[in-house]
Amino acid sequence: FAYILSELWVHLVKPVLDALAIVTPKKENLQRIWWCPTGPLTFLPIHAAGVYGETFVISSCAPSLTALIEGFRPQSKSRMGLQLLAVAQPSASGQLHLPGTEEEIKYIQSHATARGTLTVRTLTGDTATANSEQRAGVYEAL
Repeated sequence: FAYILSELWVHLVKPVLDALAIVTPKKENLQRIWWCPTGPLTFLPIHAAGVYGETFVISSCAPSLTALIEGFRPQSKSRMGLQLLAVAQPSASGQLHLPGTEEEIKYIQSHATARGTLTVRTLTGDTATANSEQRAGVYEAL
């Protein structure tokens, strides 16, 4: 798995970051990049790509451009009352540390609740278990 993440970094993610002039990792105020893969890339964990040690951006994935655009539009009252369970697992047993997951969850929570359309529950680290409650939608930062 580490090989796949490394190859994705070298051949896909790093060239994109270079083209966007994101060449120096920041410790605070990380920029967010939204990935919207198509075809076979949809099956690869682009958001987790990296040769870990430095965090350059917070990567998020959207299933389609329509979903991404709709996610930034003001929500109608018919969508109020929705619930979201956001899960972050930065240090899964036997795996390398995945940086930025907790920051990503905080970002999602602050933006979702600021609109007043979602109730967000977060589970991180050891609290993120298979026995957790089910919600209308699940976002995983794994």
